[in-house]
Amino acid sequence: MRVGTALLFASVVAACDVSRAPRVAAAYSIKPPIGTDIFADAADSGVAPVALGISRWGAGAPSVTIAAQATAFAANPDVVAVVGHGGSRDALLATSVYNHEGIAHLVPTATSSRLESSGPWTFMLAPDDNGEGQFIANYAVDSLHARRIALLYVGDEYGVGIRDGVMARLAVRGVEAVDAGVVPGVGCTSEVMTSLVVSTVRAALKRGRPDLVVLAAGKANAACILRTILSEAPGVRVLCADGVTLASASVPHLPPSLRTSVWRVTFWVPRDDAATRAFMTRARRVLGREPDAADALQYDAFMAVSSAVQAVGANRAAIRRWLETLGTTHPALRGVTGPIAFNGERASLLYMVPIAP
Repeated sequence: MRVGTALLFASVVAACDVSRAPRVAAAYSIKPPIGTDIFADAADSGVAPVALGISRWGAGAPSVTIAAQATAFAANPDVVAVVGHGGSRDALLATSVYNHEGIAHLVPTATSSRLESSGPWTFMLAPDDNGEGQFIANYAVDSLHARRIALLYVGDEYGVGIRDGVMARLAVRGVEAVDAGVVPGVGCTSEVMTSLVVSTVRAALKRGRPDLVVLAAGKANAACILRTILSEAPGVRVLCADGVTLASASVPHLPPSLRTSVWRVTFWVPRDDAATRAFMTRARRVLGREPDAADALQYDAFMAVSSAVQAVGANRAAIRRWLETLGTTHPALRGVTGPIAFNGERASLLYMVPIAP
C-alpha cells in the first residue's frame, strides 16, 4: 500500500459531521462510476427519495488495495452503505470487510455465486453466474440447436463461474461440452499478446470442432477472440457472457458475420415506461451515450440505498434489515431494471441480444 491510513480516509470523505446527509460509497477502484453522477442528478431533481451524499474513490487518488478501500469506507461513520465493486474478484475481496464491519454492500454487476454466501450484509442485484450459465446453455440448445459446444473463458472468478454454470446445465440437458479452454486475460495490444490469444483460440477450435462457442472474456480481448473464431471457423455461432463488450471502434474491423452469428447476455433491456424514459433522458445527458445494463443496475443500487434511508434512517443495521425484507414483508422496489428484492435469483433480468447492431 503506497499511502498512509490518514490519507486513505481523507481520500474517501471527511470526518463525521452531524449536519451532513448520510453518504453512500461508490466502491470502484479505477474511477468513480458514471452511475453516481446519474444518481446525484436524479436526487437533485427530486427523483430520489433521499438525496444522499456520494463518497468516491477519486479518479486521481493513489492506487490502493481493494481491502484498504473497503476498510476506509467501512470505518467512516457517515457512510451508511456501499455500492460496487465492478467485478466479481474485487467484490469478493471487499465483501469480507463489509460483512465483518457491518455495512450493507450492494453489488450491481458482479455475478460470482460465492457472493451469495459471503454474509448477510451483501446484496446482489444481477443474476449469479450459475443462473447466467444455465440461461446460456438453454439458449444454445433450445434456440440455436447446438450439439457440440466449446467454452472459452478467462481464468478468474467470473470466467470460472460462467464455465461451471454452463457445464452443469449442459450435463443435465445431455449435450456434449467438447472443450473448455482458458484464454489469456491480456489484451491484444502487441504482436506477442495477439499471438498468444489467437493461438489459444485456434487450438480450442481444432480440439473440439464445435458448432457453438460460449465466450466468457472481457473487453480487453473480446474483439480479438471473436475475430479469430469467425475467421477460423466461419460457421460457428458464439454466445457471449455479460462481461463481453466491444468498443465501437472495434466493430468495423470484425467480420460481417458478427452481426448475425454472435449474441451476448445482458441484464437490462429498456422498457417503454415513464420511469425508464426519465432515466434514459438523464443518463444520455450525463453519459453522452446510451446507458447500458451496468449503468441501470448501478442506478437501481443507489436508489435502493436511498429508499432504505428514507424508510429507516441512517442506521447501518436497520438498513440491512430493511433491504432483507424487500419482496417479503415489504414490497419489492420498482427499479429501472425491474422489481428489486433480495429474496431470490433475479433470473428475469437475463436477455440474449445481438452483440452488434
